[in-house]
Amino acid sequence: TVTVIDSNVPARYGNFQGGVVSYELMKPSADRWHGSASVGFKSDDLVTYNLATVDGLNPLDRRPPEFTKVQSSFSLTGPINEIFSVIAQYSRQDATTSKQKEYTYYSENVDETSLNQFFRLQLDANTDYGLFTIEGIVTDYSQGFESPHWRDMQIDVSTLTFAGKLKHSYIFDAVDTPFGRILGLKLDSTAVVSHSATRNETGKKMARVYELTEVSDGTVDWTATDPDLLSWCRADPTSTSRTSCREGGYGANKEQGQTTYTFGQTATGELWAGNFEAGYDLSHISVRRTRESDFTYYTATTTLWDAPEFMRTGFNCLGSEACGSEQYASRKTIWQAFDNTTALNQFDAWLQFEQTFDWLTIRPGVRLQFDDYQQNINVAPRLTATATPVEGIEVTGGFNRYYNATSLAYAIRDNEPLGRAYKRGHDDNGNVGDSWIAPPRQRAYGYSASDLDTPYTDEWSTGIKVIDPLTEGTFRLRYINRAMKDQYAKADLGGLVWQLTNAGTGAYESATAEYAKTFDVERIRFLENLTLTGSFTWSAQEISSNSYFEDEDDLLDRILYNGQSYSYGGFAVITGNMDIPMRAQLAMTSRWYEGRFDLGFAANYNFPFTGVEDTGRTEMFNGVRHDVWQDKDFDGTLTVDMHSSLKLVQDGDRSVRLNLTVSNLFNETGNATADNSNPFIRGRSAWIGLNATF
Repeated sequence: TVTVIDSNVPARYGNFQGGVVSYELMKPSADRWHGSASVGFKSDDLVTYNLATVDGLNPLDRRPPEFTKVQSSFSLTGPINEIFSVIAQYSRQDATTSKQKEYTYYSENVDETSLNQFFRLQLDANTDYGLFTIEGIVTDYSQGFESPHWRDMQIDVSTLTFAGKLKHSYIFDAVDTPFGRILGLKLDSTAVVSHSATRNETGKKMARVYELTEVSDGTVDWTATDPDLLSWCRADPTSTSRTSCREGGYGANKEQGQTTYTFGQTATGELWAGNFEAGYDLSHISVRRTRESDFTYYTATTTLWDAPEFMRTGFNCLGSEACGSEQYASRKTIWQAFDNTTALNQFDAWLQFEQTFDWLTIRPGVRLQFDDYQQNINVAPRLTATATPVEGIEVTGGFNRYYNATSLAYAIRDNEPLGRAYKRGHDDNGNVGDSWIAPPRQRAYGYSASDLDTPYTDEWSTGIKVIDPLTEGTFRLRYINRAMKDQYAKADLGGLVWQLTNAGTGAYESATAEYAKTFDVERIRFLENLTLTGSFTWSAQEISSNSYFEDEDDLLDRILYNGQSYSYGGFAVITGNMDIPMRAQLAMTSRWYEGRFDLGFAANYNFPFTGVEDTGRTEMFNGVRHDVWQDKDFDGTLTVDMHSSLKLVQDGDRSVRLNLTVSNLFNETGNATADNSNPFIRGRSAWIGLNATF
């Protein structure tokens, strides 16, 4: 089961500033053996790719991607004897993709493969001393892909995650305490060890940009003639921007891993006019982040077009690096190898009561958080109240505080060396040397959060639920207001030096109206169930533009917007203030022929909004090539999705179902844009699956 909590989060959940997604995996069956198996398939044959250039043409003869994705799973569970029961589960996802490189690289094909495997084994022992559980989980993910935007960059990614859990649950008889008698007291004790490691292998320690053409006012003023460069790099005849080509890769092998040890206990039971919950967790977390070797990226190039007219006979390299007679690298950045480790110990505790007094239910709680890195004692109050003054009307309100837990991510970067930039030029005779000079000022970032306050969010919420006496449907109105305080931000100390502060702020509001109705369908032949749901949501958020510290590894891919440079992560802060403010959804689900056939539709409408778009142009800014983005007004968009399920076989507990899901049923392209280099927009797509239980 998956539980999504978007507000009024109980005190047991912490270390976040928004909502919670809680997963509870299937437990071993103690009554009989049973299992399930499933397989699902999707490919480019089940996807409609729409040619969506402005003129409806495809002048570069581009092809849509080809891909296949297969998901499969198997689960078996049952009792071994009167004491022991077990569950074993395995799932995997295989995917392969083939697509064209950019036209600049002669539209060659590049391939991508990925495999994601999940293993789980859990053994339960139900004894006179309580329920003992031992569980092991392993996730093994690998991906290999070639970049369509580089000549020869290939990255192999592997992630291995495993977790082991030992748990004991015991239910006591009635317990008398100074606070009153506790009924059904249950004590859960859990010990968990988990480890994850991600490794990126590129085999490349150097990357370089080459200029093929120089353009001004849409006119090509200079074109390289080097036959080696022209053998793998060509100009886009439909583009009015300069043409650049890149070779190499993102540089050196990188690895990051985290190991966590946690011990915790939770007590629950009935007390006074309701129940209570109390618990704590003790955690030790260690992180390692490394780049195995230095990486050099030649980010800016001087061409003969940039040189004075009298020098346009060619450069003299004199044996210098990254240099040719037509162009040479005039700027490079070196990222040094590093191997960082850091650790922290964390303590979390919580207490919560839920008490009902006639028409009023209140749920007060508090959560305590402390770690030895920031050494802040954070107390997060939680309070929710629900009143039912008359039958059919329910009013809810709450105030809750949520503290973040990202300090370790900053600590591991605090000792990471930043890229060091160097420049060089040529003399009046065109001689290019190896005299790389560091600018008088270099970027310097301080990532330390040890002396800062912990970012937190205060949330106010209110809602009302009404049973409509006319239609017997359920109306619900909800309002959420969040104020984000002490957020991490970067302070400019001058001289290209920044440090981490608590100056960031943020605000979020949303209002939602919902309606749900299950209709009486006794008079409709073959129809067993029909439910209609609808919702309308308005939201707005504003986050200060310096609220999230950027990872300077992102210097390789930058965005230029309104004259400022952003990493892709930093730019998400700007675009976050432009999220779609109004959305509406209408959904219908139905069940036919005594549960043999399910059919549902969901219509989603996004109202017009102002956002940003990639112009497709690139510019050099501070010696680094940037993708140029700009503001754009987007129209409203309506899409409809469909899901269906047909029971093919039913024999007692054994069944086989065929599932079909279609996204964007009417092939709506909406506000998506296309250019000659990427002329296709994904439209309708389908997913086919088969599920069996036994």
